[in-house]
Amino acid sequence: MQPEEQLIQERIKKLDEIRKLGINPYPYKFEAKNFSNEILEKYKKLKNEGKTKDKVSLAGRIMTLRPMGKIAFGHLQDNKGKVQFFINEKELGKKGILLELMEQYSGLKPAKLQFSQINWNY
Repeated sequence: MQPEEQLIQERIKKLDEIRKLGINPYPYKFEAKNFSNEILEKYKKLKNEGKTKDKVSLAGRIMTLRPMGKIAFGHLQDNKGKVQFFINEKELGKKGILLELMEQYSGLKPAKLQFSQINWNY
């Protein structure tokens, strides 16, 4: 099998795994209610490791992603700036963690977009 064909087959397999979780990898609509610069301004007085029960809704591209077992750190960039995020399996549940289904920087952009559509708690 050619490398390109192998890559296509891997992507198809990953899409099937995402669909088995009940997630549409190509969602038809997502409504972003916040921008990164608004979030940074609103929570700039929040102490390190501080939390709030507020929910935000961001749309953007995951620029960096550092999965570390059951947790992950990363940066989400939108057209207004960039925010850092931290997630863990305990708070999101296994359905929210799609990192295990794809290799980092695999090029499976629809799954990364779906992943970024989770409402983060800050």
